[in-house]
Amino acid sequence: MKTTIADTYLARLRLFGPLRLLLTQSDLAYRHYLHKRLFIQALNIRAANKQIIRLLRGQAGFLSGHLITDAAMLLNHYQSWLVDFDHHRRLVNPALDAVFVFNSTDPSNRFPKDSVARLIRHADDLIAGSPSGNTLP
Repeated sequence: MKTTIADTYLARLRLFGPLRLLLTQSDLAYRHYLHKRLFIQALNIRAANKQIIRLLRGQAGFLSGHLITDAAMLLNHYQSWLVDFDHHRRLVNPALDAVFVFNSTDPSNRFPKDSVARLIRHADDLIAGSPSGNTLP
């Protein structure tokens, strides 16, 4: 069976559509967390980040060029963040409404803003257009 440009476009859209939503969800959860820094809010960030990891690993074949590096940088950051989160969670065993703040064990592993911006830009371009460059109906 021959793969068409439309098939490839739709397959890539299956990665970048959900990725765009999850990156937005993670960002909104983080912004909400910054107000009170509650454990329940941190759990929302964790849930979105874990879904992003699962999605990127499961659909990695649809990444190419610089997007592979961008995704790898984000995965590396999230994986380290999850280790720190889980370690701190075990140490303090917080209630859902408790303040939950922890420091990274690797301060050099900062959130890769530029990489995420490129992933978002690619997702937005893909979502807005069709494989031929025309706007989808």
